[in-house]
Amino acid sequence: MRTCAPDPTAGGSAEEEHCWHLDAEQVKEQVGQYLTQGGYYNANKQLYFMFTKVREMVRARDSNGAKMLTMITEQFLNDPRLLLWKTQGTPMTDKCRQHWDHIGETSFLTRLTY
Repeated sequence: MRTCAPDPTAGGSAEEEHCWHLDAEQVKEQVGQYLTQGGYYNANKQLYFMFTKVREMVRARDSNGAKMLTMITEQFLNDPRLLLWKTQGTPMTDKCRQHWDHIGETSFLTRLTY
């Protein structure tokens, strides 16, 4: 019987930890860029896709899901508009509010899964 290398397209075994390399700097840079673009449709769409990816990773028990959510949340907290909105007493934009809601929903899902 001949021994062959494993099929790289078959994925990992059921016992393996599901994890992939997470480029933290790239995630932070992308989120920061999307936030500076404000209410532009494409930026909001990209952020929505990032939250969708986090949810997928959490469902797959990929440990990077929680890490990516933390990075997204930190970028939102570092957004200078938050301080501006707070000090001026002005409400957050609808799109920003939706993204905060995504953070809360995804954070809740992460706590249930891990």
